[in-house]
Amino acid sequence: MGLKERRQLRSSTHLRLTRPVLVNGLRLFWAIVIFWGDFGVYFWSLASCRWPDSSLARSKERPTHVMIISDPQVRHPSIFYEETSWLGSLRQLIFDLNLKKNWNVAAHFKPDIVIFLGDMLASGKHVRSEKEYKQYFDKFRSVFSLDSSIAVHYVPGNNDVGMGVSRALSKKVRQNYFMTFGPFNHQATIRGHQFLFLDAPGLVDEDYQRSAEGIPYDRWDPVPEGPLEFVKSVVIDSSPVVLFTHIPLARPDSASCGPLREKGSIRRGAGHGYQNTFGKQTTSFLLKTLQPIVVYSGDNRDYCDYKHKLPSPDREAEHKNDIPEITIKSFSMARHIEYPGFQLLSLSDPSVALSKNKSSYADASCTLPDQNGIYSHVYLPLILLSFIGLVVFNVARRRRMKLHLPPISISAGTHPASPSPSHAWIPISPTGSLPSALRTPTSAAGPTFRTASHPDPQGTPLHSPLYYPQDREEEDPMFPVQYATRDTRLMHDEWSPEHSVATADYHTSSEFESPSSSKPFSHHTPRWSWSWTFVLLGRRRRITIRLPTLSWGRFRGILALLVEGRNSDAFLSRRGVLLSTFADALSIIWPSLLFWTLVSWWTF
Repeated sequence: MGLKERRQLRSSTHLRLTRPVLVNGLRLFWAIVIFWGDFGVYFWSLASCRWPDSSLARSKERPTHVMIISDPQVRHPSIFYEETSWLGSLRQLIFDLNLKKNWNVAAHFKPDIVIFLGDMLASGKHVRSEKEYKQYFDKFRSVFSLDSSIAVHYVPGNNDVGMGVSRALSKKVRQNYFMTFGPFNHQATIRGHQFLFLDAPGLVDEDYQRSAEGIPYDRWDPVPEGPLEFVKSVVIDSSPVVLFTHIPLARPDSASCGPLREKGSIRRGAGHGYQNTFGKQTTSFLLKTLQPIVVYSGDNRDYCDYKHKLPSPDREAEHKNDIPEITIKSFSMARHIEYPGFQLLSLSDPSVALSKNKSSYADASCTLPDQNGIYSHVYLPLILLSFIGLVVFNVARRRRMKLHLPPISISAGTHPASPSPSHAWIPISPTGSLPSALRTPTSAAGPTFRTASHPDPQGTPLHSPLYYPQDREEEDPMFPVQYATRDTRLMHDEWSPEHSVATADYHTSSEFESPSSSKPFSHHTPRWSWSWTFVLLGRRRRITIRLPTLSWGRFRGILALLVEGRNSDAFLSRRGVLLSTFADALSIIWPSLLFWTLVSWWTF
């Protein structure tokens, strides 16, 4: 291969994709993907979510902000350790991280009051001991960390206290709930509104008892401290009533839930430990007795906006008796939905709103990102594509390595363009082409000048060092110093573009450099430095810090990290395409996992 062909090959190697460029590019690509998928997408999803203050009547006082969260479904602390497979443990870890990230993003809205609409715990009804339930509650509070200035209200769900279980078991679980979360039925006055928090599972159990005896609600003797007794004890005055219940009210199966629902509708259904909606009689009893201006419910996991109609003798005023019910999305990852969410509620003074003929409340639904979709439809396909790209790259690189260079023809009287590695330690004479009579030294006295075999652009042969007779006494007469050279350029097994560059640098800096030009005079500007001298273990120590110097050579050293070296080729030739691909994949995976851990820790 001639010099022209080698230059073309060397220029082509600088243009092709190298392993460090590909590996570092994939590392940067995955850092961007992870940052967006685990952090940036949350703020993108909530970019249009705002407190609905603009829908309220203007007032001097700021509206009261209430955040409503339904079905967080915090997993039991022991589930993570009881998982028998690493995939199950990873799933639990991702679920907990996602729930914590959801709350950290939602907490940026800075609500005045937070209301949990039941199912705070995924398996609270299965906990028997008070200590275990307390540990479960502590995990819930660690996920939803709240400032002491924020008021919190809880509504029990069927997964918190159970439903349709024996009285002895129900009493034990309910006692644990009461000791941690608080009362089952209670009311609070917030900005002139009556907030009623109803024990929906307890109401369903009492409704089964009433139905079994065939007694209507107006003649039913309520269970002491039960939900029906609480409903009948509420005093309805001029304050607007807002009802909160875990189980939605009854409605037709074909009723539409509005455009914000992902699929289907809320249908009637019941089973062991659950019931989709209240019965018709229970729904009518609650609406007629309490007359709320709005109802908020959960349990269904998906969003639903439905208006209940109360019969009225005046048809023109019938639309005024419409009572809207908002079923709120689940706050945690669920199989039934793709996008979790929560609700924002703004309240103003009812008297001011009535004077301006406006509503005293306004709500808005906020949607969180589809974390399941990000892992299954973004991360997994990109992992597969990245692995395929590494395989294709290593296969193409292996094929380039198998391309053999054309043999070099050596004829008599000519020197090879590049000596073979076996000649690296053979003495080379600069007068090898001369007759033997002229090559043999005949004079032992007088100085001998060493001349370069190529013209020196920086000096003359007279600048070369002198060898005096006393210096030649220690030489081997059969191995003259001036005729023996060691070509360290030929220590590699084969030619590469980097080798040709190194060879050119060697000729420039070593063969053409004279002693007088080895240390050229240059004006050296002293750099700023800071030194500290101290004594440690009986020895004097010094620490010096200097400002770094910026030079083209240092910049080229950084760029050299992106140039493919011989080590990766040697590893590819020894291990093969498959092991090299796995090694490249591991070199990409560990920085990505480290970055994912840092992002998760930051958001956790």
